[in-house]
Amino acid sequence: MEVSIRLQALVEVVGEKLGDLPNGGEMVNDLTSLESLKHYREDLKSHQTNLDFISNYFVDHKGELLYNDHFNDISEDKIQILGQTIQIYQEEYDFRISHLKSVANNISQLVSELKTDLDPQVQRILSLYLQLDSNVMPKMYTSVHKSTIESLEKVLREQQTIYEKRKEIKEALLTKCESLWNRLKIPQAYIDNFLKHCEGHSTAVTRKIVRELEKLEEMKKKLIKTLIEESSQRIEELWSFLQYEDEEKSQFLYIFESLRESSTTLE
Repeated sequence: MEVSIRLQALVEVVGEKLGDLPNGGEMVNDLTSLESLKHYREDLKSHQTNLDFISNYFVDHKGELLYNDHFNDISEDKIQILGQTIQIYQEEYDFRISHLKSVANNISQLVSELKTDLDPQVQRILSLYLQLDSNVMPKMYTSVHKSTIESLEKVLREQQTIYEKRKEIKEALLTKCESLWNRLKIPQAYIDNFLKHCEGHSTAVTRKIVRELEKLEEMKKKLIKTLIEESSQRIEELWSFLQYEDEEKSQFLYIFESLRESSTTLE
């Protein structure tokens, strides 16, 4: 009965009848429900020294225990088929549980990196597989239905898409910041400290970089204005020294004012 319980438990957590089963999978078709098998086991185990109870129990459940092909055939062939069926389901279970743990770990790492919030139900399922220890045999099997696998794989793809998009945005923003840091001669110590606090790809990090870029752009505008004003003062001094007439200045002033209004770079 213990072997039957193990097989039925595996069939239920896998959630489907697998292909290439011995004898066409009849062993799986004939299985008594897991709940009934456990119930029989507990009843017999709790009265294992009471022969009268056991005798009467088998009479009361003769249809399930005595006349059921799954229990009354204990031939070598039947035992071999049972063992092969269990092995196939166990290997499928081990493969799926390993895959689910890997997917769960990848999701967990991305969620930590992105600081995203998962649906509570998804989070519960995720926690179930994250807490499984590869080195410890669990006391009971964990569901590995295809629907569960597909659900977590979908979540993983969604998180990967978010990661790639945020990574692209972050890199583009930092490229602009680096250009302005260089042109504005920002101290390296400041840059290193800023980057230290911009690790990861959360929305908070993106906002922080956007604010830095806006600050740098404002610094650039102020510097351009200062450079233009200093240039204007220097030109006035040269005109005075060279004794330029107003008519001679007018054409240059028109061009200079155009530059003053349109200048946006430090080139």
